[in-house]
Amino acid sequence: MNNKNNKKEMGKGWRGRAVGLLISALFAIGFGWVGVGALGSLTALLHSAWVVRSWQPVPAEVLESELRTSTDHEGSTTYAVQARYHYEWAGRSYESTRVGLADSGSDNIDDWHHAWDARLRAAREGGPPLQAWVDPLHPDRAVLDRQLRWRKVLFMLPFAVLFPLVAIAACFGAWSSLTRAEPAMAPSLPGPRHVPEHFV
Repeated sequence: MNNKNNKKEMGKGWRGRAVGLLISALFAIGFGWVGVGALGSLTALLHSAWVVRSWQPVPAEVLESELRTSTDHEGSTTYAVQARYHYEWAGRSYESTRVGLADSGSDNIDDWHHAWDARLRAAREGGPPLQAWVDPLHPDRAVLDRQLRWRKVLFMLPFAVLFPLVAIAACFGAWSSLTRAEPAMAPSLPGPRHVPEHFV
């Protein structure tokens, strides 16, 4: 009887362990995927801000610009400013489409896209000229805005820091679940002994 109870308890223990392991794995994969992506994007953004410090300013001629909008199924609208501009370096002509440091994707974190769309349209229509920043070592690389968007940095920071920590904690939980020792089985008690009648 005790052996049956012990086996039942062991089965429950392994089932609970498997469920815990599955939940931990899902948390580790989900949060880790988002966290690694955010950390990579934030690292690339900060690296770009460091690199462009030595780039040199040149006048830029805006050839075309556009503010693209995108609306998801929940009704949230994001924006992406796009441009093509001409500049010269060391007597040679170049073109670039890079507006900001992180010049990919769209967002609605602040008014950066709208502000640059207005500046680009004004420059294209004869308003104040714009300035591009050129890499002296690779003149085909240029950017219009070399300033960090601090609101975007602050928005990305929790994803880049907290999500990997959650993933690490989930991995630790999965490891603990796998290595946790099983409770010791209760010893089986012998049944009542049969005493022959001639000894009574």
